[in-house]
Amino acid sequence: MRHTMIITHRVIIFNPQFFINSIRGMVYNIPMTNENGLSKRELDILELVATGASNKEIAQQLVISPNTVKVHLRNIFTKIGVTSRTEATLYAMKIGLITGLPQVSTPDEAMEPGTAVTSTQAVLPWYRNSTRITFVAILSIALLTIGGLIGRQIWINSGRLYPTETINPAVTTIDRWSTGSDLPIPCEGMAIAGYERLAYFICGKTDTGVTGKTYAFDPSADTWVECAPKPTPVSGIQAVLIGERIYVPGGTLPDGKPSDRLEVYDPRQDDWEILTSIPQPRSGYALAELEGHLYLFGGWDGTRIVDTVFEYLPVEDTWVERSSLPTPRSQSAAVTVGSKIFVLGGTDGTQPLTNNDVYFPQRDQNGESAWEQKAPLPDGRYAMGAATMVDAIYVFGGKVDQDELAPARLLQYAPDKDTWIEADATEQGTVSGLAMLAWQTQLHLLGGIKADSTISRQHLIYQAVYTIQVPLIIR
Repeated sequence: MRHTMIITHRVIIFNPQFFINSIRGMVYNIPMTNENGLSKRELDILELVATGASNKEIAQQLVISPNTVKVHLRNIFTKIGVTSRTEATLYAMKIGLITGLPQVSTPDEAMEPGTAVTSTQAVLPWYRNSTRITFVAILSIALLTIGGLIGRQIWINSGRLYPTETINPAVTTIDRWSTGSDLPIPCEGMAIAGYERLAYFICGKTDTGVTGKTYAFDPSADTWVECAPKPTPVSGIQAVLIGERIYVPGGTLPDGKPSDRLEVYDPRQDDWEILTSIPQPRSGYALAELEGHLYLFGGWDGTRIVDTVFEYLPVEDTWVERSSLPTPRSQSAAVTVGSKIFVLGGTDGTQPLTNNDVYFPQRDQNGESAWEQKAPLPDGRYAMGAATMVDAIYVFGGKVDQDELAPARLLQYAPDKDTWIEADATEQGTVSGLAMLAWQTQLHLLGGIKADSTISRQHLIYQAVYTIQVPLIIR
């Protein structure tokens, strides 16, 4: 049996006290209540996690997207003070959601950014009527884990692991940057979204014009395979996965006009479908998914930069206009963290913006004020890449004015602290109009326009999170 712990900036995310409390609660049959404010949906997901269901299985059962499941899991883990599915299962047992030991998922199914993962080649049987066997198994895990952590702490204190307890990622000596296989063609203003074990890349503008070419990228093999092309070639697009399909709205047509089409790619069938158009043509928008809905922010409508926000409901195949952005903008970025969406940067047509505006869909639906302002970007920029991992937001590239690209340094934002830091720089140079993908423990930065105005095939990889594997033996 293997136990994998995630390290962010060389700090192990693990909670041994939770194991101790869990064992104590089960041995002495101490009753617990839901004191951590879990919602009904979060309790449903926690119960499914405790039965051994994978993210995909939970998504199918609750009719939500796997990405939404991930968001809920992060919120659940934070509320109940755990860092792994194993600890969450123990918590579920303590509050009476389940009464049995679940089967354990495979590593690919179980892994969440910033959480611990437990996997086994042979699923352990559960003896429902044998409290003693359950206690011995859990106690063995806890003692071995805690013993390992104590030994590790002694090693840390001796100075042999690293010299200080606090590591500043901005000055770390670890080289986190590497390169992957180049894009099949140079491209900028494109979209990318992950599904299952592949990422799907929808190209935009190339050296020879705008194209609808679509490729599947396999991160494990570092290979590209061409797929069915997008029916309407456009640039200035973004994409999100909802359920098992990839949604790509609007974009800039080859004649320079914005499109109002919503085209959806089905990775399983390698086929495209055209659904209900956006109420107004849009390109250069920001796009995010939350709770199985698509949110489109701002952009260009063919005559001006706008502040409108549209929500798309896939089940009804309809669009709804929501509360407007605080200011009009295009070429901004949007990322989802928890139950809110951060809309970053952009341009109002005259200058780059430092805006970090947060949208709360639930407040909007309740008729409350839907927007909050957070710590601004260190510098105004637009046409950059952005992604989230372990509840941190990463921003790279873009333009700081019409003729100058942003520095080749990754920005990192901590929503819980509302602070920005300048993380690692790369010697590969910066770009604008790139695509950025968070994949397991890595960030992939693809394509874009270089400082010399050439379109790039570049594929940079940033190792945002490190993992170590500690073997655990149960006799």
